[in-house]
Amino acid sequence: MKQLLFVLLLSVLNVYGQIDKNDIVMEKLDDVSKLFITNDKKAQFYSLSNEEVEKIKVEVEKEFELHKNEIEPKRRKDYLLDDYIKQYVGFIEKNGDKVIFINGLCNNIEDVESLKNQVYIVFDGGYCFFQIKIDAKTMKCLSFSFNGFA
Repeated sequence: MKQLLFVLLLSVLNVYGQIDKNDIVMEKLDDVSKLFITNDKKAQFYSLSNEEVEKIKVEVEKEFELHKNEIEPKRRKDYLLDDYIKQYVGFIEKNGDKVIFINGLCNNIEDVESLKNQVYIVFDGGYCFFQIKIDAKTMKCLSFSFNGFA
């Protein structure tokens, strides 16, 4: 019975493109977002499964904690991964490699629904924003960065 309820819950969450309240799985990718993420017009979007996102979350947490040291020591306690909204985007590079892009943003976005269809792009903004690229095959981090300051 528990397994059936779990499967039903995953199905419902998959329909709404959200794993938990702060995890948003992109349903499509517009051209501007694609260029921002991949810098490749020929990259192709692919839809991530909830299972992939759950696996990725482990790597995201590890990388966030590792790179959190880049935040000024007196401000580190103010930045917790659970406080960020995270957009998950899958794409296939022209060489066939699958990559997962995670866009983290402070949880003060009013129109969360729009985050399912368009990457929230911010230049500067400091530690309130970060980006990670993960190799979908190895689940290893390819890059991590916090936004800069103006």
